[in-house]
Amino acid sequence: FGLFAYPELWIGYGILVLISLWFIFRKEKRFGSQEAILNNENETTPGKLKVDLDRLPEPTTKLVGREAELTRLDEALKEPKKAIVAMVAGGGVGKSALIWEWLQRLEPKYGGATRVFAWSFYSQDSHQKLNSSAAFFEAALPFFDYEGTIPKDEIEKARALAERLHEHHSLLLLDGLEPLQHPVHIQGGEVTDVAIKELLRRIRYYRLGESGDKTLVIIATRQPVVELEKWDGYVPIDLQVLSDQDGAHLLQSLNVKGSQADLEAASHDMGGHALGLVLMGRLLVERFHGDLQRRDQLPDLFEESLAGENALRVLRYYDKDYWQSANFIQRVYHRFKKPVVLERILLRLMGLFERPMGIKEKQILVERAEYAKPLAQLKRKDWRLLEQRLEQAGLLLKNENHGERYQWDTHPLVRHYFGQTFREREPKAYRQAQLVLFEYYQSVPEKHQPDRLEKLEPLYRAVVHGCLAGEYQKAWQDVYLERIRRGSEHYSTKKLGAYAHDLTALSAFFPEGWSKPVSHGLTEQEQALLLGQSSFYMMSLGRLFEAIKPREIDIKIVVRLKMWSNAAISARNLVDLHVLIGQLEEAENVAQQALKYANQTNKNPLFSQMASHAKLATVLHRQGKLSDALEEFTLAEKLQAKRNPESPYLSSLWGAQYCSLLLDQATNAKAQEAVLNRGEYALEMACKDNQLLDKALDCLTIAMAQNPMNIDPSEQLVFFNEAVLGIRKIGKMNFLPTVLLARANFLRFQQNIKDAQRDLDESLDIIQTCGMKLFLVDTALLQGNLYLDQNSTANECYKTAKEFIEITGYHLRAPELDLLGARIAFSENDLEQAQLYLQKAREMLEKMGYYGLLSAWKRVESELKN
Repeated sequence: FGLFAYPELWIGYGILVLISLWFIFRKEKRFGSQEAILNNENETTPGKLKVDLDRLPEPTTKLVGREAELTRLDEALKEPKKAIVAMVAGGGVGKSALIWEWLQRLEPKYGGATRVFAWSFYSQDSHQKLNSSAAFFEAALPFFDYEGTIPKDEIEKARALAERLHEHHSLLLLDGLEPLQHPVHIQGGEVTDVAIKELLRRIRYYRLGESGDKTLVIIATRQPVVELEKWDGYVPIDLQVLSDQDGAHLLQSLNVKGSQADLEAASHDMGGHALGLVLMGRLLVERFHGDLQRRDQLPDLFEESLAGENALRVLRYYDKDYWQSANFIQRVYHRFKKPVVLERILLRLMGLFERPMGIKEKQILVERAEYAKPLAQLKRKDWRLLEQRLEQAGLLLKNENHGERYQWDTHPLVRHYFGQTFREREPKAYRQAQLVLFEYYQSVPEKHQPDRLEKLEPLYRAVVHGCLAGEYQKAWQDVYLERIRRGSEHYSTKKLGAYAHDLTALSAFFPEGWSKPVSHGLTEQEQALLLGQSSFYMMSLGRLFEAIKPREIDIKIVVRLKMWSNAAISARNLVDLHVLIGQLEEAENVAQQALKYANQTNKNPLFSQMASHAKLATVLHRQGKLSDALEEFTLAEKLQAKRNPESPYLSSLWGAQYCSLLLDQATNAKAQEAVLNRGEYALEMACKDNQLLDKALDCLTIAMAQNPMNIDPSEQLVFFNEAVLGIRKIGKMNFLPTVLLARANFLRFQQNIKDAQRDLDESLDIIQTCGMKLFLVDTALLQGNLYLDQNSTANECYKTAKEFIEITGYHLRAPELDLLGARIAFSENDLEQAQLYLQKAREMLEKMGYYGLLSAWKRVESELKN
């Protein structure tokens, strides 16, 4: 009660209460009530609202103008046929600010949406750190109520998310897509990430804009999304720079003072670049109290330049001139011999990351980084003062917690500028700061070799920061090989299916692109291994064309080093790439080269020769040279028996491919049963060794080798299902079309047209997404037969199959093309032409020795007779 004697204390308490209430009001106002969102955190009822916009940066200035663009967004949300909007503009033009303003106008109901989710893929230009969508799907799928383990397969992730979007009235915002796109001059700027590419495809497939629960996806990127350009559900918004009038309004909103004509002239001189105008306006307010007339005292800010360059000019002025002369905090630290610019130090620390800097990372840097020592001496109020100056300048995003900061973030252009200048001007300090982060992230996991993907995440970050610190050898050997991959165990990929994560980590060793790994601290042999490993991961993820160049360079290195065993392995992997993209002639040449390397090796020569003969046999099989293929496989199996008499049969992938040839050549039930016995034996061995890929391929062999007279179709289907499931589990996308098409053909013969079409559609999605031209022959043939089964026309399918047989050299399918031609002619009542096609197919399959096709030939013959 003694407090009544001190009324000034009550006044102080009252002010604190009012401030607290204001903060609470602000927190609830930002994108709706946080309490409502928290109450629904675990709620999966479709009608309940869930919002997660934490990754969408809050702009430093209120949006000015852009009413036409906001109207187009509103129209897209209401228009039933529109599902995707892409805002295309350079950095700093105002894409994120436009999205932010639109969302604020939509709150609290968000146009009736029940799920609102935002993600940013942005990464700095200096390194491709976030060229993977893995983290996005890991966060988005649970948010959209996906239950169970996140799929390892990239296509399956996309399919699962598209299905969830289909079930909810959703808003999905994808900011900064350009790290996942090729440069415009490469493949037209197509999306490189297989999962995102498939997500866009599935959105078109489901026609989400037309579903009962309207879903809208908004993309912000610096270049067009070419995959969507011809789709009627797509709305492109080419976000131009601000008009002179809107630029003038923006400057006025920043308290810049001047006549309308002068304000418009200043906007014009800055090229209408939103970020440049904000930075320049804040600088005028801070230095000249907003007097526009004194802008001539800011040198070189208004020269002719490319879009966005004026924003960099303002940053350079702050960095080189203004802080050096006008920094009052610097005078507090006059005792330092070298001028200390605390703003620059903090911004450069933020430039060490491709994302916001967290509190633990900030603390460890301030504590251990030499460059950050001046910040260690700041008291809490000095820190706040420093942050306020950067916020006022538009260089630091405001603290959303309105209390203690937990992260420090800025505009990507600002982060990139200070990260790049830190690296260029203070290389020693930059590397030491990255070394601090490298060591920190290594210490985060509790286990030396974490066994779950989320526990491996700090180690993936450690690899990136280790490379940026110049510690390539340690990042490669001590972290990646030892703790992530676990040496020859390949734990992260074989057990966790983390191909995308591993490839993202390895990208840090390729600052100049995938064809040139770093040489500092790594031997040529290690460089070759890096190239080969990266190529293999790309192939596994379906990025086939990208995978070719690093594999070719890998081969050149190991050949120069006369590492013949490695050369043979890499050449065999290159064969697989050429086969998938439909270059069988080139595949045969490389296979012959692999055999040449294998014959020169002293390291496990029998294995290398066996694998190389089997690889050549597989190519010859696809080309329709069945007798030559049999000769190569027979030789390969003799080498296998010689190297391991206890296991004389070809196994794993080579065994499965040999069985495929034997089935194509089988003339009777006995030959077919021999293949079945091989498959069952191989499956037994694969189960003992827990080889997931081998088990899947062996199940496919068993399914294909079954005699329909001896097994119920439902039991046969079990093996097809196990093959598909097994490939999905290990995330090997390059094998999925094979197993899906095999199951689709089986389902067709069981007259299950619906499920056969489902598998065919999924195969075609993968094939088109990844550029697997070889399989376009198989899909066209199967689709044509399915159309004919349903009394539809199949002429276009015939033309497509014929075209790609010629393009790819996939002549194994030529007899099947003639069988399709016979069915088409018969459907058009041209019996004479149908018989000609049928006779041609018979002659060709006999010439090839493709007797496994006889049963299909007899079915067509019976169809024509009936």
